[in-house]
Amino acid sequence: MNRDIKIAFVSYLTLLVIAEIIIAYYAELGLDSPHLGIAIHAVLILIILSYSFLSAKKYFVFMQVLVFPPLIRILSTSLTDFQFIYAIIVTNSLLIITAYLFIKSNDIHPRDFGFCMGNIKWQLCVGATGILFGYIEYLILGDQAVISEAVIPTLIAYALALMFFSGFSEELVFRGIILTNLKNVLGRNYALVFVSLVFTAMHIIWKNPLDILFVFFVALFYGYVFLKTKSLLGISMSHGLANVVLFLVIPAAI
Repeated sequence: MNRDIKIAFVSYLTLLVIAEIIIAYYAELGLDSPHLGIAIHAVLILIILSYSFLSAKKYFVFMQVLVFPPLIRILSTSLTDFQFIYAIIVTNSLLIITAYLFIKSNDIHPRDFGFCMGNIKWQLCVGATGILFGYIEYLILGDQAVISEAVIPTLIAYALALMFFSGFSEELVFRGIILTNLKNVLGRNYALVFVSLVFTAMHIIWKNPLDILFVFFVALFYGYVFLKTKSLLGISMSHGLANVVLFLVIPAAI
């Protein structure tokens, strides 16, 4: 990895963190809105796309995948007037479509991005960790209920939406696409840490330092499991279950 690429990665992460801090803490920073943070994300996308076309051909694809995190934030902040669950569905539906188009346009086999079952027993064990992760995050963040009344049909519908639209889509993007591409440039270990830092930066929005630390270690775990199993199944289940426990199960039980 040459010096220019190192500078590009550090600059990318720095701008991403700055943008996320501004979006999360704009009021504390004396700003009227999070628009400056959103603008930084937009500029970051333009820089990435420009750099990907101007840089060496072997870096073209992996630079493109770095568009996903700022794109996620721009989409999510544009839907702040939507109900929480609908914002997740819309944002992640667009994310899945974009991911599909990326995979299709680069003529890459879906198996290379984790679309395989792997060892089912092992994947189920990994998936079950989501219950623990969701409980721990509840202890950190407190009550994050997304529905006011715990009606069984509504709980089921919301749970399915969280499992697929947050669990699967985010793991597809961060582990399946970004980590898969970056490990070919950075190496497995550096790519694992870098993607985990990017994933963690996207959680600055919760404004909780302890949660940031927790999310980083969970991201390392998901990335490590993906690199070992080459499957999205277990980590997608775990991610989705964690959100279900955090947003639905515990709030409904208390």
